[in-house]
Amino acid sequence: MKEVSIIGAGFVGVAHAAFLSKFYTRVNLIDKNDELIRYLNGGKLPFTSSDTNLSSIFAKEVANEVINPTSDLQQMTASSSIFISISFDFSSGENDYTNLIVLFEKICYFARSEALIVLETTVPPGTSDKIILPVLLKENEKKSLRYVYSYERVMPGPNYLDSVEKLPKVYGALDDSSNQRYLEHLDKVYSSGEHVRLTNLISAETAKVFENTYRMINIALVQEFTEFSEFVGANTPDILDCIRSRSTHNNIRYSGLAPGGYCLTKDPSFLMKSSELFEFKHELPILTASIKTTEKQNGRVLDFLKEKLDINSNYQFLGISYLSGVGDVRGSSSLLTYKKLYEMGYKINAIDNYCQKFTSQVPGNLLEVRENFSGCKVILATRHPEINSKILSQCVEIIDINSCLTKLEKTSLRDMGVRIMQYGENL
Repeated sequence: MKEVSIIGAGFVGVAHAAFLSKFYTRVNLIDKNDELIRYLNGGKLPFTSSDTNLSSIFAKEVANEVINPTSDLQQMTASSSIFISISFDFSSGENDYTNLIVLFEKICYFARSEALIVLETTVPPGTSDKIILPVLLKENEKKSLRYVYSYERVMPGPNYLDSVEKLPKVYGALDDSSNQRYLEHLDKVYSSGEHVRLTNLISAETAKVFENTYRMINIALVQEFTEFSEFVGANTPDILDCIRSRSTHNNIRYSGLAPGGYCLTKDPSFLMKSSELFEFKHELPILTASIKTTEKQNGRVLDFLKEKLDINSNYQFLGISYLSGVGDVRGSSSLLTYKKLYEMGYKINAIDNYCQKFTSQVPGNLLEVRENFSGCKVILATRHPEINSKILSQCVEIIDINSCLTKLEKTSLRDMGVRIMQYGENL
């Protein structure tokens, strides 16, 4: 078949649609948000990205009618494969299990017989077995649907589209028939054959939650050592640089703000939901403690800022998104910190080229990067590519709250007379 569908026109779905447009004659990009669909039909991304290749391919393939943004689920009827990349969380009641069940009931109704359904959304381990399969098995009396759980590993930023293509897939399949159909798709669109089929569906679900939980625990551990180092007078950034120089330890995180974004702020807690699904009675002390540590992390950074800031001075707050080169403020610790400072009466402007769509969420001024930063005092929170050495060298004071500066940059800027203060650094 030459047609596929993607349900969910968010950060993952849009990039996936652009990628698959090279291999299929039609890619239906389906979302229930009619306003978003109208925007996408103009060939525009719903977010700002530093990956210009992604935006150009998306615009081109919408114009060529290869990518078909639509809110009509019936459009999936002719699709050989249906990929699901929707939001899933328990924060508002809109994106939880109820929404997932209703969606799968509709998919079963509209999908062609023997269609392959691939869930890419991060869910609590056990969701496929306990929530989704009962719906699919009920419908399989009429249709021989195939099912795979294959979590997304997309990396937003300058290599956004590239990451869709090159990061190997990790997945679990309902049965050998489902596996064979998915392998046919993988062989068609991916040049690499390094994909991994895990033992079962729940192994794949657990792998994704484990990945993000590991990262969150890494961040929490660094935060604990940062607090200790501050008390005893040790220099955390220098210590981390030394540790990172070992190839076996080079993925240790940096001192700074709590993890942000849509995934790291919710995925680790999914293990708690899984414990409820399976009535798992054992404690999860490391996970629980790490969540508590990251919850207080931004408060520690805010205390640091209050010690360094002059209430009578003007500051430029650089970066409110959660990640460099990405126009996304979901769960952004940078935006949260900016709001706190603004509410406390500090004279600050937010500067972020990637988040101009979120002006309504930002109190005060949300500006774009300009050429002249001469004499400015800045708070460096999220360093987008535009915040280059030329701009930083014009500043008189830089407060780095998220390990945005390298050791070499700090030395160079200090030699130029720029005052540098970094969270975790004791000089």
